[in-house]
Amino acid sequence: TNNSYGFAGNTIEYTCERNEFRIGWGDAILGIDGCIYWPPFCAKYILKYDPYSDQTSLVGDDFGINDFKWPRGCTAPDGIIYCLPHNSKKVLCIDPLKEYASSLENDMEDHPEQLGCIFQPSIDIPNDTKFDRAVTKFGQEKVFKLLDDCMPPVDQVVGVSNLYPFMIAASEKNSDVSLIYHLLRQVPYFMNGINHASHTIEHIGNKRKQSSIHDNVK
Repeated sequence: TNNSYGFAGNTIEYTCERNEFRIGWGDAILGIDGCIYWPPFCAKYILKYDPYSDQTSLVGDDFGINDFKWPRGCTAPDGIIYCLPHNSKKVLCIDPLKEYASSLENDMEDHPEQLGCIFQPSIDIPNDTKFDRAVTKFGQEKVFKLLDDCMPPVDQVVGVSNLYPFMIAASEKNSDVSLIYHLLRQVPYFMNGINHASHTIEHIGNKRKQSSIHDNVK
């Protein structure tokens, strides 16, 4: 047995209606999310493999059974995969970040009181939360920006849950401290109160130090 190779992902059902010898997908392309994408050459859908979860899936719209659509592509600096048209009239754009943003927006609309369930275990890797998975794939800065864009207004969240977003995050067992602080900054008067308390404590501490020094001099 040769252990230098194996199989990855789950089984994908692919049938070609017109010719069983036609190639389903074009060349592999590495996305910014660490997943591998294959553009549909004769297949109907984009093929995606997630090495983090070892899951294979068909994503995107149904592009039909036209032959030789997009043979290859590359990831541009903007994070979008651009696929070269062969027997198609337009360049195919695959945007992994937009795909995640769409999913996040739907979750936020369905569960604003739980911040879109972002601290729930991910389906593919239960030891990681959905937030952890997103940060692993896209980086913390981009995920924070997406959360700001997709999250309902603070007043709406408070109206549903009677809690501010940072309070919801802080109450979650698997929450992330950096995200709690990020959400806290969305409520200026809370931040002002914390800063005022911090300055007051610092001022008291300095007064005590000065008093102690003065006593020692005596």
